[in-house]
Amino acid sequence: MQTLRVPEIWFDLTHAPIVEPELLTKALHSPISGLLMLPSQEIPVEIPDRVKRGWLISEEEELAKIKGRSEMAVSHSHDLVRQARSRGHPVGILCRVSDHATLEEACQLLEHADYLFVSLVDETNIPLELILARAQPTRVRVIKTVETLEEALVALGVLEHGCHGILLVPRDLETVVRLAHELTARPSHRLDLVELEVLRLQ
Repeated sequence: MQTLRVPEIWFDLTHAPIVEPELLTKALHSPISGLLMLPSQEIPVEIPDRVKRGWLISEEEELAKIKGRSEMAVSHSHDLVRQARSRGHPVGILCRVSDHATLEEACQLLEHADYLFVSLVDETNIPLELILARAQPTRVRVIKTVETLEEALVALGVLEHGCHGILLVPRDLETVVRLAHELTARPSHRLDLVELEVLRLQ
């Protein structure tokens, strides 16, 4: 019996002007996998080791603020991603897919990142299916940007295994806690693998 992978649940802190300690503590006690933050942000609580750290970089000088080798540099800029890689950091790329050209660019980025954070304009999730298909031979983790529980469930259900996770971009931390708990409270799907014998070819 094979259990499908548990999706990563990331929380985007970069839109929060002030991070309230009480709510962040509550969010960190929910089953989130990672935080996306700004190097300039004051994080008022200690982040547990189990939670991955991603830093959104927009300038070269900000790379120096990433201390640990395990901490990830995330950027829209391919040049900054290359520089972060040369310094030994894992890297993530943020991309927005709005047409065929940006879809092809996202697929090409799979060769250069550890994580690909994808924002989609197309609500059908067809571009996500294509990116996931191209990502299968690689080790890149494809994370879809979502704002609601409904979006999250659709993204995680795409293809047989769905995307590797979601990046929640909510309006407040209470939403993060609620979505994270609702997602992980859902039962894991299991597949029974049965050996078959071919008796005849037609």
